[in-house]
Amino acid sequence: RVWVRVMDVHLCRFTTWTPATITAMATSPSGKYVAVGRTDGSIELWNTNRWFMERSIPGSALRNIHTLTWARGGQNGSDRLFSSGMQGTIYEWVLNELRPLCEVQVLSDAVWNLSVNP
Repeated sequence: RVWVRVMDVHLCRFTTWTPATITAMATSPSGKYVAVGRTDGSIELWNTNRWFMERSIPGSALRNIHTLTWARGGQNGSDRLFSSGMQGTIYEWVLNELRPLCEVQVLSDAVWNLSVNP
């Protein structure tokens, strides 16, 4: 008799992952996304249909996330995401390109809360 053993080969990659605390969360008006802001300045967009992270906007040492809010009526009728933090800047994000569309500097040092006027 001949015994043959078949082994599965798995590819494994290691990466340094530093956890970051959640500092803000907001649900989009359509209910399709939940935006999660973290202490490292990153913003994650979670798809609520299957609960997976669809996109991630990389963080920056110069930007922290203290509050997130959504608004209706983007350029193509899509939801608009805004963020702000302790550095005193409000950002509107282009979600397809993961970059700021515009940024507005406020008169104070920090933005503690954002709200949208429908």
